[in-house]
Amino acid sequence: MTIYTTSRRLSAETDRQKRELDARSEGQKRQLDHARELADLTDLRLLLDEFAVALDRGRSARDDMVLLAQTARHIRSTLEQQVKEKADPAKEIGLQLLALTMRLQVRLGGNDSIAVAAQGTATAMHAMWQQVELLDMQQDFAASLELIGRAADDFTRSSTAFIEAAVRRAGTVRFEGASP
Repeated sequence: MTIYTTSRRLSAETDRQKRELDARSEGQKRQLDHARELADLTDLRLLLDEFAVALDRGRSARDDMVLLAQTARHIRSTLEQQVKEKADPAKEIGLQLLALTMRLQVRLGGNDSIAVAAQGTATAMHAMWQQVELLDMQQDFAASLELIGRAADDFTRSSTAFIEAAVRRAGTVRFEGASP
């Protein structure tokens, strides 16, 4: 009888300790998952910030390219030099936007609204600098201006969509004492 009672007591104690260990393990897993989620969000925020800086540079390049396309027929003598001055930085920004877009697609998936908007900005920047590079060989500046204008509008639309999706996803930080 003593052996039977002791065996039952040990079995119950073993079960209790196993449940306690399982609960602790689950708690630690939740903590690790939460820490990973926070680390991923921090990493994503850094990438989104980097993309936002590139977008700002892209907006300046967009404005320069649109202005050049609008004035191209009046500056024929210096057009080749101005094309180089505007297209080269835009191409650099376009390549940066494309690289950042690829990183976003890896992190978020190609169908994520942030990645889709990022792809739109990179595509629009590419279309603009490609048209600007061809300006000095154009005879029909109106057609080039129309293509550059459409790409500039696409860039604006996509960059706005990117910012809105990024804020929805990563949120904004509200500082103490800041007005709502």
